[in-house]
Amino acid sequence: MIKRAGSVAGEPVYEATLQVENQRVAILNYGCIVRRWQYLQLNQGQLRHERDLILGFNNVDEYTEAARYFGTVVGRVANRTSRGRFTINNRTCQLSINDGVHHLHGGRRGLAQRVWSMELDSALQCVRLSYDSPEGEEGYPGNVAFEVIYQLTPKGLHCEMNGKPDSPTPINLAQHNYYNLDGRGNILDHTLTLCSDSYLPVDSGLIPLGSLDPVAGTRFDFRQAKSIGEADPEGLGTDHNLVLRAGRDRALPAATLHSGDGQMTLDILTDQPGMQVYTAATLTTPGKGFDGQEFGPFAGVCLEAQGFPDAVNNPDFPSVMSTPDNPYKQSLSLQISETATRV
Repeated sequence: MIKRAGSVAGEPVYEATLQVENQRVAILNYGCIVRRWQYLQLNQGQLRHERDLILGFNNVDEYTEAARYFGTVVGRVANRTSRGRFTINNRTCQLSINDGVHHLHGGRRGLAQRVWSMELDSALQCVRLSYDSPEGEEGYPGNVAFEVIYQLTPKGLHCEMNGKPDSPTPINLAQHNYYNLDGRGNILDHTLTLCSDSYLPVDSGLIPLGSLDPVAGTRFDFRQAKSIGEADPEGLGTDHNLVLRAGRDRALPAATLHSGDGQMTLDILTDQPGMQVYTAATLTTPGKGFDGQEFGPFAGVCLEAQGFPDAVNNPDFPSVMSTPDNPYKQSLSLQISETATRV
């Protein structure tokens, strides 16, 4: 089902609803936002509880006001680009600046702030969103045809992200859900496991220094399951890119998150080399979420599969350059289950 959900700058915004078995997902064509993802917990076939899995809002206006990328697809280039500047084919490109002196998540009006075209395939419980980003948008070179496909399955939500440029240009997308598998409170007692032995240290502006440092002895060590609060007892917060093991079996989860009450498990499968872990230590929002919730520090955790931050300025990092012959592709699977019923 598709319904009118509001408007942004005079453009109509629509919402598609997908439902498979005991999951329900609402997706907006503004920023490819996953507005709501619910798991319907049953007891002897009867509905016991509709559990929210991500943070979100009831109204489109609250997404434009919050400006924290709730549920969006960010890009053209996710994360930070130092000084918003890079060189391609001997041409220096200056991107828009929206994070101090740096460029963040595609700029002031990146993909997360655009209204996309949307088609619903009810038979496949699938939504296809498309957006043509023109040359020069937010300073980026080349025209790019973007496509995002969300499909709800009995296992969870699958997302395919594609970008077809007409000339060489960097592309590095990320899906930006804020997870709270309890549906309330904070995520400090959520347990996280990551297939990562190293991370990217950053400067005061959160720009990578260029090295890969071991996670051992740091608050970024989730090689063994550990609560987010236990990993960060001082409450410093995390907004760092964890390097996923290059030789890992990509048919297995790169990250596993357990709810604080132990009832729900989220497995994240990705083909990307990194995962930005953001624990929202300074989160504040002007509006209220579902059921009147107020989102404060540590209300959710973002686990953003992506290429490395500022890769355009670090030749030793995996490249994020795409060309007409080598278009951008990303595959992301978010598999949800009740912990007690896992097989």
